Amino acid sequence: MSNDHLPHVSAEEERYFSKKEFDRREFVRQRLERDVKAHRELRHIGEAVGESSTEIAARIRKLGFDGETAVLFNILPMVIVAWADGKVNGKERTVIFKWLESHGIAEGSEAWTMMGTLLEKRPSDHVMEEGLRLLALVASHNEGQAKTLVDLCFGLAEAHGGFLGLGKKMSDEERALIHHIAEVLGPEAVAEAQLLLKAKGAIG
Repeated sequence: MSNDHLPHVSAEEERYFSKKEFDRREFVRQRLERDVKAHRELRHIGEAVGESSTEIAARIRKLGFDGETAVLFNILPMVIVAWADGKVNGKERTVIFKWLESHGIAEGSEAWTMMGTLLEKRPSDHVMEEGLRLLALVASHNEGQAKTLVDLCFGLAEAHGGFLGLGKKMSDEERALIHHIAEVLGPEAVAEAQLLLKAKGAIG
């Protein structure tokens, strides 16, 4: 069959179509790399918080925690308690950063820097409430985690002087805060909070 009737393609047109094909392949390659990176980060987040669900990990990522800082998500209730009276004092900062050190988080790391940010500016209500709800889901898959979170909150509160700075007394607002955290985390957390509140003379 003769090629006389086939359209002639110039060298310039060949270069154009070759570049277009290269650009398409490059776009696919970059998309695949982004997908792999995103999947790897979700896996790292899951490992940091003890959660196998990529859906939960993705929701944690949307709150601003990545593979390097997701470990902080585990102690979000401590951050909430630290902001109970509208400011974070030096003793509370010390307790929290000692926790970071005890878990191998070095000063100058991304997680260390992010915690400094969380303690300098109060996280939004959305971050704290969504964070608590997600922690409740994570804790439901990890026996004892909810109880540990409540214990950490009480330890931080005591660092402020007495219980939340009020000795054996607690304002209605502070009582509501501790109960709210425990109630969101679940029955195990509620039982632990009631036990500790009673031991501190804050209830009953």
